[in-house]
Amino acid sequence: MSLGALADRIASGSFSARFPEGHSHDAPYLKEIKTGAARTYYQARMRIDGDGPPPALVPVGLHYAQKRLFRSNALVVFHPPITLPEQLDVTPAMDEDPERLRELARGLTQEVERDLKAAILETESWEFHGLFHRARKLIRAERAFRAETNPGATTMDERVLGLARLWTSYQQLIGTDPERVAELPKRVQRYDRMMRALAIEDHEIDHPSTVIVGWLVVGLVLQVVSVVVLLPPFLLIGALVNLPPALVVIAGARAASKEPKDEATTKLIAGALVFPGVWAVWAWLAGWGTVQAQAIAPWVPDQPIVVVAVMVALCVASAIVMLLYWELAVGTLRALRVRLTRGRHARVLTRLRAERSRLCDELVAFAEGVELPGLVLPSGRLSRGR
Repeated sequence: MSLGALADRIASGSFSARFPEGHSHDAPYLKEIKTGAARTYYQARMRIDGDGPPPALVPVGLHYAQKRLFRSNALVVFHPPITLPEQLDVTPAMDEDPERLRELARGLTQEVERDLKAAILETESWEFHGLFHRARKLIRAERAFRAETNPGATTMDERVLGLARLWTSYQQLIGTDPERVAELPKRVQRYDRMMRALAIEDHEIDHPSTVIVGWLVVGLVLQVVSVVVLLPPFLLIGALVNLPPALVVIAGARAASKEPKDEATTKLIAGALVFPGVWAVWAWLAGWGTVQAQAIAPWVPDQPIVVVAVMVALCVASAIVMLLYWELAVGTLRALRVRLTRGRHARVLTRLRAERSRLCDELVAFAEGVELPGLVLPSGRLSRGR
């Protein structure tokens, strides 16, 4: 009944968004595609009155900047409608043989699967997916270096477009030159390990080794002082106040979530309920403690409301510090390492520049003769063009 009702709406011109795998997951590749979408498509074609056009099947790719990060930036890409082969581009009769309908649904499902793999830029693992992005970034940095320009920060559209260009060439050549296709990712992986070991990005190896002066010194010193001196007390308060409820929320989310991917949502909902309650308890204890202290030591200021407000502020601030401290500490360490690397490891950077240049040339040659999406601008940026 539900598929029939949906088919009626599609036949009348409505849109339907379907996830043909039947469930969501965190893998960078498709799970088994169900035939429900294909069966709905043919039911809709059978319900169209007159000589109206058949429904369009539009593959949609959903791409995240950081898949596991809550509220990560995302890009939704609508691709051209699927062009069906002649044997599938048919409108079954209302009394069509059930086996014939199943055969059409299986064939259409295969077409949908092929186009969806291209829409999501399917890879065999997240590690391999990361290598495509490393290759994208090194090509962009090398082109900008050669053009003596600063392309600026990448947009989500440019990231996905760069990934699509590499993915397209990889898929094109994996059947014609498998040895070359297999060797180049290994070199990109070695380059990636070196970059991660130095904790620097591709564009950072192009900056000359200079002495840090002026406001750069002041900014770095303030950053180090914040991480080492100012924030640790808040971190200790946060551990005392927020760590126990955080552990309870994490354990409860794991127990209550049917799928690992659902844990983040469960944590968010539980945390929104648990943490304010815990902060209210601590604030009440602080106010009550102030009243009791006045009975013992009259010199204690008679300001329980102020104490409660300060306690709430400390609870909230310490929670924020707990969330951001690790990222800030790693960023500070990375800033120090980048500057030390530039000063002490000039030879390593020289080798990395040379390897990046070679990899860029080979990756560009890798795609020679392949029709790629987008246009390469002189700055090294990518554009979808027209």
